[in-house]
Amino acid sequence: MARDRKLIVGALNITTQPHSPENYKKLFRKAFMLRKRAKLVGDNYGLLVSNRPYTRDQRHPLSLEGDIFKYTEIDSAAPWVSFETNDFATDNEISKISIPEHLRPNGQRFSYIFFPEKHILFYEGYTSKGHFAPTVATRFFYQVLNQPELASEFGSVDVTHFPDKELLSDALKIPQKSKIQLAITRPNADDLNEAEAEIMERLNKMNVRTMHEEYDAAPQSSIIVDDKLETLAKIAAKNGVVKVIGKNNMNKRVEFSTTEHPWIEEIFYNPDVQQPHTIFENVALEMVNKLKRE
Repeated sequence: MARDRKLIVGALNITTQPHSPENYKKLFRKAFMLRKRAKLVGDNYGLLVSNRPYTRDQRHPLSLEGDIFKYTEIDSAAPWVSFETNDFATDNEISKISIPEHLRPNGQRFSYIFFPEKHILFYEGYTSKGHFAPTVATRFFYQVLNQPELASEFGSVDVTHFPDKELLSDALKIPQKSKIQLAITRPNADDLNEAEAEIMERLNKMNVRTMHEEYDAAPQSSIIVDDKLETLAKIAAKNGVVKVIGKNNMNKRVEFSTTEHPWIEEIFYNPDVQQPHTIFENVALEMVNKLKRE
């Protein structure tokens, strides 16, 4: 019997202004057709290699799915080394190297499902094929969806990783909160949240894309998080960044940032009886339904 394998699923909030499900579908289709790579970390790059309708769940008729390739880009101009001579390779040795232009090493494939009506994307963050970290996934989709060729039609596209809400709640309860910083990018008009709609309307009227607020505690005091500040923090967590600085019960300095605490779901499954892509789909559907209930 095969050992259980791990699967991690992460969630991204993708927003454009103006917003519509059809606009999101068009954005992804055109981004895919450009076939442009995105730089991830070091010599690792990513490429959106497929984009097609997601048809498994009829409750989400506009949804899309596809795949991402993560691979290594070799700098052919960089020096090569020889393990035989423990020295740099000679020009003669290098001349014998022949790698077809269309091939890249260290390839890994990750799937995604995008729900345009809620502008939420779920991606495989860890599979038996490799690792696609939350920061890497955020960077990848930001680059892919903000290519210069798309800007005139779709404007700036914001990509925010959904944070771990329980950890955010814990951070707002730190005993001694000396500083709270919020950055909020305009939410979408379809979010059924009165506070978010109010923020969006205000920022639109002011022609402001992102607002920043900072709260500093009075000397020898701790910030009291009232209902309004808590609401703003929740909006910023979903549409920007929240940072909390203070001291815990042990009087030790602590810092919290939503960018460092992404919402991910970790699942273990038996590969003998379960298909990893089916597990990914099931988890993504559970996560989107959870967000709808909130």
